[in-house]
Amino acid sequence: MNIFISVLDGWSNYELIMIISMIGLITIVGILSVYFLIKDKRSVLFAIASSITTNLLIISTLFFVDLLDVGLSEGYSFVFLLTATFSAMNVTTLNNYLIHNKKKNEFDIDFVTRDHFEDSLKLISFICLFLSILIAFIDGEIRNVLIASGISSVLSIAINHLLARMFFKDKRGGK
Repeated sequence: MNIFISVLDGWSNYELIMIISMIGLITIVGILSVYFLIKDKRSVLFAIASSITTNLLIISTLFFVDLLDVGLSEGYSFVFLLTATFSAMNVTTLNNYLIHNKKKNEFDIDFVTRDHFEDSLKLISFICLFLSILIAFIDGEIRNVLIASGISSVLSIAINHLLARMFFKDKRGGK
């Protein structure tokens, strides 16, 4: 319990409530939208697993930053927002591919996961390029926040793709 207190030391109750409500709202809206739009058990389970791994990744990123003795301030709440947003974008991309391609006569889940992989790579390259440009011109604590946000966002997208491969295997015995 002391490790949680040391990580969140200096954060006000308002900040903690806002971060928890923001993450909870993004998670609940994401899962409910998948449930109502797709109504597929695998898609809902994928959205739940993605949300859980993203939230665990955010928490582990903050613990890692705390181990570096950088000092966590309210600026690190940006890590939550950025990582959760990019993860939600990645999950939404996969679900949009599923909605669009399920209406086709020859539905191929391998095609969907391949397109999702390509979009995941594009999103990862966007994150890396955008944050590297910002990091080049910003110093201090904001640079550390951007580095932590970028690393956790890229890892979150990579984990989401691996989860998509696990949840959406081809039923014909393929990958």
